[in-house]
Amino acid sequence: HDAYVHYSTTEALSRSILEAMAVGLPVVATRVGFVDGLLVDGVNALVLEVPWRDGLHKAIGRLATDERLRQQLGDSGRGTIERDYSAAEVFGRYRSAIVGAAASAGAWRANRQ
Repeated sequence: HDAYVHYSTTEALSRSILEAMAVGLPVVATRVGFVDGLLVDGVNALVLEVPWRDGLHKAIGRLATDERLRQQLGDSGRGTIERDYSAAEVFGRYRSAIVGAAASAGAWRANRQ
């Protein structure tokens, strides 16, 4: 594949976007759900604005004719995954959330007694 297009009108965050970025594909996606927390237009993806159809045609045209842009977006996307979504990073976030929730629950119980 030369690029990954995620054309969705409603979705939290597609795992397929993460997977495409992880293998270095340039991503084109609609601005829905948590895309704003992951994708930066022109940096690690091309993010479509409403009207999406118009932007989709333009984005695919840019990628089709600009090999350097495809490479830059693919490399940056892969870097985003390696930096922010490695197993160690993600499990560290889960661990922190669990520890924080447990501490909050303990404090709540202590205040009720």
